[in-house]
Amino acid sequence: VVSATSTNGIIAAIENPEKKVYGVQFHPEVDLSVEGKKVISNFLFKVAGLHGAFTMKSRQDSAIEHIREKVGNNKVLILISGGVDSSVCAALVKHALPVEQILAIHVDTGFMRLNESANVIDALDHIGLNIK
Repeated sequence: VVSATSTNGIIAAIENPEKKVYGVQFHPEVDLSVEGKKVISNFLFKVAGLHGAFTMKSRQDSAIEHIREKVGNNKVLILISGGVDSSVCAALVKHALPVEQILAIHVDTGFMRLNESANVIDALDHIGLNIK
């Protein structure tokens, strides 16, 4: 069901409360969005049922624990493009496992800015991850 439109009639929000499916076609997180923070808060706490106890530290700790449980004593191959996802994943694996279990390889996709791949490699090298 369409539940909101813009002033010129473009669909801005949809919902199916029975299935708990909701969607927005705007960025509620930006300062220009009217009641954007309220939209996010309502979704997180009223729809998704979250409690607000989440912290980045708790997420990091649970991710590291999960990696250790899944990997055990096996070795891990990480392909790092230099983007946020693969770089954060590599950093978490480095914090979770001894360096001897990690084989990290940088994959140059050709989409990075000038010198950005070198900067990523330097940053990961700085935390002790040996990039091949």
